[in-house]
Amino acid sequence: MLGFAKTFLAELVAVEDDPAVMAATAPLLKAQAALQAIEAEEQRLIRAVTSDAHRATDDEIEEAHARLSIRKGSQSQWYLPDAQAARDEVKVLRSTYQAAAQAARARLEEVGRERLKAIMVELHPLITDAQRLALEIETVRQAVGDGGGNLHEHPVPSLLPGQIVSFQMELAEAKGLL
Repeated sequence: MLGFAKTFLAELVAVEDDPAVMAATAPLLKAQAALQAIEAEEQRLIRAVTSDAHRATDDEIEEAHARLSIRKGSQSQWYLPDAQAARDEVKVLRSTYQAAAQAARARLEEVGRERLKAIMVELHPLITDAQRLALEIETVRQAVGDGGGNLHEHPVPSLLPGQIVSFQMELAEAKGLL
C-alpha cells in the first residue's frame, strides 16, 4: 500500500535542481557578480567628480569625465555606460531565470498533483471503511448509553461523518484529487 509513491518521488524535481533553472542560474550569477564589480567602479568614478572631487587627483577626475556619461534630461545624474549595459544584461538574464523557475515550478506542481491524485484514490476507500467502522463504534456507544452504561469518549471522533476527515475528503474532491 502506497509503495508506488516512493518510486515517483524521484520525479519531483526541486525548482532549483531543474536543469533549465540551473542553466539559467549560472549566467545570471556571473552577470550579477560582473555588475557588482562594475557598479563599484561606477561609484568610484562618480565620487571622483561629485562629493569626493576635492580628494580625487586630476588624473582620476579626467578618467571619470572620460568614462562617465550624464543621463539625458538631468544635469548631475552620472552613470557608467558599461554599468548600464551590465544592468540591462542582468535584467534580461533575471527574466530568463524567472521564466525557467516558473516553468519548473509548474512541472513540479503538475507531477505532485498527479501523485496526490493517485494517493488519494488509494486512500479514499480506506477512509470510507474507517468512517463506516467509526460510525459502528458510535452506534455501539449510543446503545450502551441508552441502556444506562458509559463507554466514555469515542476513540476516533474525527473519523465520524461530518467531522474533520469528511471535510478534508470533500476538500480533496473539490480540488480535483479524487
